[in-house]
Amino acid sequence: MKVLLTVERRIKAPDKKSFSSAGVKRRGGRVKVLVLIFSVLICMSLVAAKIIAYTGVTEIKKIEVKSNVKGIEDKVVRIAGFERGMEISSGLLKRAENKLIESRYFSTATVSADLRGRVKITVVARIPVGVVLVDGHAYQVDSEGVILPEDLIVDWSYLPLVKYDESMFSSKDKRFKNFVVGDFLRRASGLSYGVVNRIEYVDLTSSIVHTFDDVDILVCDELEVKDFFRLAYIYPWMVDMGVDRIDIRFKDRIIVHREEGER
Repeated sequence: MKVLLTVERRIKAPDKKSFSSAGVKRRGGRVKVLVLIFSVLICMSLVAAKIIAYTGVTEIKKIEVKSNVKGIEDKVVRIAGFERGMEISSGLLKRAENKLIESRYFSTATVSADLRGRVKITVVARIPVGVVLVDGHAYQVDSEGVILPEDLIVDWSYLPLVKYDESMFSSKDKRFKNFVVGDFLRRASGLSYGVVNRIEYVDLTSSIVHTFDDVDILVCDELEVKDFFRLAYIYPWMVDMGVDRIDIRFKDRIIVHREEGER
């Protein structure tokens, strides 16, 4: 007698969650592919820009200048040596940066270019804070002690003469080491009005006392700094800053600061 054994196989229905997770995985894979393609395109663009910069394929079509001083755009372009139609290369951009820094007009300078032939120059111009006399010649000097070319800012006659030690000056670097601007602004207040017929001041470079006779002297009290500068539109070599006073010749008048008690 034969016995038939029936084996029943139960097939479990697929879970809905497994379908959804598979769909998420497929979508995640697509996103990764898209991100990869986008990254490759960016890298290709950067490589193309580098190749263009090094091979000089792109020509200069536009030059943009950004500076902390207005009205010097043409001077910046001229110093950098750029002209429209020039081929852009990394060497050209680097040489332009070096020219701008070596000119002593600017404390920082960056030059860049894009694929459209647009060159962008960003500079920080040195701002004169005073005037120094070196071998009888007046020079502008910034807060770092760097002697500036005279024609960057044309109207600099309002600047004070700055006291300095000759040992601080480096003729090679064209700058003053450990430079500190004197207390000119503090000296411009707390004075008194009056007219005198005789004044003497000390020339720091030679320690000689100079005397003026029959000169109209205006000694000022509570003089605002802006008023002091407004009156002092003069040539800097006509200014002498003494140890305890400031003497400024203004046309036929001298504005004098004397220490308290000196009248």
